[in-house]
Amino acid sequence: MDTLNPTIEKALRAYAPNATDVVRSRARIIAAGAVRSFKADQGADLNTHVYRQLQRLQRETPQITDPMAPPERARRDSGKILETIRQAADDIGREPTDEEIAELTGLPVRRVTKIRRSLRSRVSESQYTEGFGNDDDEETDRDAVATERTGYDDWIDAVYHDLSEVDRVVMQYRTGYRGAPVLTNVDLSKRLKLSPAAVSQRVTRIQAKLDEYNG
Repeated sequence: MDTLNPTIEKALRAYAPNATDVVRSRARIIAAGAVRSFKADQGADLNTHVYRQLQRLQRETPQITDPMAPPERARRDSGKILETIRQAADDIGREPTDEEIAELTGLPVRRVTKIRRSLRSRVSESQYTEGFGNDDDEETDRDAVATERTGYDDWIDAVYHDLSEVDRVVMQYRTGYRGAPVLTNVDLSKRLKLSPAAVSQRVTRIQAKLDEYNG
């Protein structure tokens, strides 16, 4: 375990910044379990295997540090996100991206995305809170609409993450990415305070990247 300390610390920095002693203990328990499940003939080395298992900290840390029940946590986080959107819109003159909101609130990007999608869908409170019981668990997450991922979905994600913050907003509202409503170039130009021509240029550039998919 002492040999794995650098890997554990790296995972804590990535998935549980400002981790408490309890979270650090949980990380060591996960790492110990990863050592027991490690199989050298599966390709990855031990450090890589342990690091992958420690990704669970991103999901488990909020549950460890915040004993609040899932529905109350969902309402609290949605209120925090809405207030952050309003404040950021005043500060930067446009709607912030999920990544910017995550940085400002300290919430995981996946949770921000899920809550914003729920808010945009205007689902009932029972539907809205139902899906938050496992906090960002990719395997048990129950979104309002479940779809089977394809190679093109992965490509869309990759294109999005390579864009600037403004282009990310453009991509979301022109393609419906992450549940955003689809807006016209004119409507989006008003939202971003850009000319329709500038928005059109960004849309064309983004679409060209999406069209590079060869799957």
